[in-house]
Amino acid sequence: MVVKKINIFRSNYRRELKKVLGSEKSGAGTDDLYIPSLWYYKHLTFLRNQENQEVGVSSIEKEDEENTQEETADDPEQGTSSGIRRRSAGPERVPLASSKRRKVDMEAKRSELLSLACIHLQRSEEDGDILARGWAQEFKKMRPDQQVHAWKAINYILYDGRLGRLERNLVRIN
Repeated sequence: MVVKKINIFRSNYRRELKKVLGSEKSGAGTDDLYIPSLWYYKHLTFLRNQENQEVGVSSIEKEDEENTQEETADDPEQGTSSGIRRRSAGPERVPLASSKRRKVDMEAKRSELLSLACIHLQRSEEDGDILARGWAQEFKKMRPDQQVHAWKAINYILYDGRLGRLERNLVRIN
């Protein structure tokens, strides 16, 4: 049950992260960048570096290979017998580990991520902190003039509460 909940948090975080990265890649100005709506997004930023990159050839590597092939085609004297020249600069490809070893590595990464998530979730937060985050999100959605009225009403209620004068029918919103 806990693992399922953690995976839900991770999925929601990845979805929001994709939106954030997409808005950054689109070249949008700072005013147009996507702002995550999850209240716990900041708390899961430790997952950003833990995300696995898909195995395969990146588009950058493909472009480099195409450029190398084009250069060889332009200068036939330097080409090899197959017409494709190997790059001397840049990273060399390392053969993939056996599937058994990859499984073990993936399991180790999964268990590490789960333990990090469990540690993070075990940090108990008070109910007031959680409520305040939710209210803050709602407060940000209000128009500025409505925020002023809400701020006044909330402070009035907190003031009376600190003095022990809160009663059931004390506050009326017209």
